[in-house]
Amino acid sequence: MADDHKTKDYSVGRGKPPKHSQFKPGQSGNPGGRPKGRKRIFMSMLEEINKEISIVENGEIQKVLCGDAIAKRLIANAISKGDANALKLILQLEQQAEDHLQSIQNEIAPIFSLAGLSSPFAAYNSYYERYAEQEAERYKKALAAMMNESYAMSKKAKDKRGRSTKKEPTK
Repeated sequence: MADDHKTKDYSVGRGKPPKHSQFKPGQSGNPGGRPKGRKRIFMSMLEEINKEISIVENGEIQKVLCGDAIAKRLIANAISKGDANALKLILQLEQQAEDHLQSIQNEIAPIFSLAGLSSPFAAYNSYYERYAEQEAERYKKALAAMMNESYAMSKKAKDKRGRSTKKEPTK
């Protein structure tokens, strides 16, 4: 009898659907969920940069992340080909990284000083310097090897054209 009284007082109208067509407690109005939207270009770029690819380096096939391969190519173009645009981009990226690192240091340095600790970046900076020196040395060696190989190839090419690389003794 109490149910009959509630249904009689309930008026159906805008925003008030009939009781029999309302969702039951615990039932979702969208069981499939919201459809997935289009991926943002930034997320697509991150996914591609973090994919692993195979490259040939020093005559060996190596698997590296795409972002690492891009960095290697950019640096190689700046060094070996003297590409001014690549060099400019490398210097800009390095400056941005240093600025970002400095801003992080400035934000967290007060926290570490309150705790009586030295900067957490001290160890990182010394590691980075050692790493940069090792990488510079490695690139110098690679560049020297490429130049030697190029010289050897040009010498072979001259031999094939019939020019003698040996000096004939003078009489």
